[in-house]
Amino acid sequence: MKKLALLFAPCFFILGCFDGGIISNFDLSPVPTSNVNFQIAVCHMNEDSSFTYLEIYASELQTHLAHGDYKLDIDYDGYTAIGACAGSQDDCNDSVFIIHPNVIEVCGDGIDNNCDGKIDEGCQPCDMPELKAPEDQAIMDNGCKNRKDPIEWRFEWDACQEAVNYNLYVEMASAQKPFIDTIIGQAEFRYVLKGFYVIDQNILNWEWRVRAYANHIWTPWSASRTFSLEPLDTDCP
Repeated sequence: MKKLALLFAPCFFILGCFDGGIISNFDLSPVPTSNVNFQIAVCHMNEDSSFTYLEIYASELQTHLAHGDYKLDIDYDGYTAIGACAGSQDDCNDSVFIIHPNVIEVCGDGIDNNCDGKIDEGCQPCDMPELKAPEDQAIMDNGCKNRKDPIEWRFEWDACQEAVNYNLYVEMASAQKPFIDTIIGQAEFRYVLKGFYVIDQNILNWEWRVRAYANHIWTPWSASRTFSLEPLDTDCP
């Protein structure tokens, strides 16, 4: 029993050290009412509906909340809500610990993490790609009925240094599915299709566009360009 008593003695001493004081890093609302020496900070509602900073005992918290008071720094991230009666007054979401002015913006989550009024700023080092070739309204290669002349197309756009991939999208007019929808790692794509041709009824008004993938998000699509194909059997062997 003596050994057991010695084992628990340091714990009792440590707990006794927390007698009194303002604790700002823990939610004290569930603290038993017997711990009357614990104090927390609230914004106390005055008779004129204004608020004043006030330190209250934990045992009084529920009464104050019912009166119209509110706790400061609800998520305990060290920042108080915009319009609070004290503290930083710049936390745009005081209920989420990882949202406050001193965090790094999380790319691609659609949230203003650092409370600067912008979403995903600095996350998109690439602008939407600028298309280079083919030019708008260009005439592209077609195949032959004898299937001896392959279709050969080349697409090119401005590269972004931070991009790790590009998405090339090519569609035929009135088609329900894209003709090309591919992910590639460079700012150009050479497309060769052997034994294939496009009938003359479908050679007009093709479209293509590109987007880049950088810093874990896709850029907006580039502006679309249109092209048409040369008539079938134009340069057959």
